Amino acid sequence: RASPLRGPCLLFALGMDVPAALGLQLVRPDDGNVDLIMAFGVIAAGFLGSYALHALAGPVLSLVSSTYRNAKPSQRLRFKTYFVSSIHGPLAAFLAASAILEYGHIGLIEPKLIFRGATSRQVLSLALTAGYMLYGLSVYLLDSTGWTGERSKIIHHMVIFSASTFGIVRTPPFAMYYMVSCQVVEATTIFVNMRWFLHECGLRKSTIYTVNGLIMSASFLVVRVVYGTFVLYHAFINVPPELHTSPNAETYVFYGLSFLFGGLQYFWMVLILRGLVKLASGKSSKKHGKSA
Repeated sequence: RASPLRGPCLLFALGMDVPAALGLQLVRPDDGNVDLIMAFGVIAAGFLGSYALHALAGPVLSLVSSTYRNAKPSQRLRFKTYFVSSIHGPLAAFLAASAILEYGHIGLIEPKLIFRGATSRQVLSLALTAGYMLYGLSVYLLDSTGWTGERSKIIHHMVIFSASTFGIVRTPPFAMYYMVSCQVVEATTIFVNMRWFLHECGLRKSTIYTVNGLIMSASFLVVRVVYGTFVLYHAFINVPPELHTSPNAETYVFYGLSFLFGGLQYFWMVLILRGLVKLASGKSSKKHGKSA
């Protein structure tokens, strides 16, 4: 049964066929399998493109932020990676939405997966994200001193890189479809990054910081926790029966990556809730102090 949101989403998500516009045929028409040479070429392009944005970030941030200009080298590096992440997040979510709605969708009523096979949009979506995650991991390896307290992000990059690559090489497209579906959660990245930028620029007490925090919390709950759990639930109940009766290495990889992905979303949501409780208790204390 078609999702009630399918029509409106199609008008937006299918407005541009990115692989066709770029002249990319990432799925061979004769057998329906992924052209791995081209797919890994796109991963390389995503990696190099991320570094191009990384190089562009320095001049742009120097123009708009005095905090960046006065920051230490390790802190500047983080500014640049957040800049690249803020571009990748919305783009990845858009490509994923376009891919999952092109030839299939996850029914909202019946727990049944509907798809017609691997498509170039699905491969492009996963390959660009894999390239970006590889960029993030390489930046960490080049300078790990500025990443104290962000180990969960490194784990996230490793999981998503592995999942994206696994989704590309695993055909028929059972794993691919769900890996792309999970990528929609990157839509919340812009709010997470904006919170970090505002914090670093000394705007923690500003109205925009509070508003962005509330939007970030709500979007994170709806998109990453509720929607993410919804996708993983469908993934588990739609695992091909033969993989239950005769599990192989791919079965364990799929389950392992899925649990790690879901676990990270719940972990981050708990941190966000703790922050909201701390914020609420702080305001309550100030209010009681004034009344006293």
